[in-house]
Amino acid sequence: MLPENFVQLHAHEEALRTQSADFIRKSEPLARHCAAIEVAMSTILFFTKLPRDDQRDVTVQLLGIRLFNALGSSVKLALSGYYQTSALQQRDILETAFLLNYFEHDSELIARWRSCNEEERYREFRPNVVRKRLDAKQGFTSGKRTAAYKMLCDLAGHPIRSDLRCSKSRMDFTKLDRFGIPVRSMLSGRNWPSTQYKLLQPSLNSYRGKL
Repeated sequence: MLPENFVQLHAHEEALRTQSADFIRKSEPLARHCAAIEVAMSTILFFTKLPRDDQRDVTVQLLGIRLFNALGSSVKLALSGYYQTSALQQRDILETAFLLNYFEHDSELIARWRSCNEEERYREFRPNVVRKRLDAKQGFTSGKRTAAYKMLCDLAGHPIRSDLRCSKSRMDFTKLDRFGIPVRSMLSGRNWPSTQYKLLQPSLNSYRGKL
């Protein structure tokens, strides 16, 4: 039997979830963000069920499952008021997505990642290395990948003063960016959410019928 405090904690989490859902329903940008996350999760789930030809496919599908779980966890945590731990999951999402993007450029890297030892993996595939190599391959020089990763580290990955912003019992959801982090600039222009939603809606309708 669970301690009574755990039961009361869950009841409070559910109350916060209801309040969060009501707030999202009243915010068109946030509703579109939620729709984009739902499409991403549906798409990932669809591809994890496809037939596998070799261990490379298995690896990518397992990373997809990791992404799906992290997305679901981050949403659940954020809706229930655990903003810092939600952001920590979002950092994992970002890191895994970068790794998959890196594999996309050279599928032989998947086998290397699977077989290398811990020291080799740190040297060749640690987050900083993957980000820099992706930027070099894609010709990006602004360092936005590093900036996004650092933001999530500062807000949730390490116990420093800036991460206290994600530990507040109340936050202004109108200032959440696509990573779920308080940044005003992301919602200053509304064309991105609208365009994103229109692009993703056909995929959402398609995958819903297959899952």
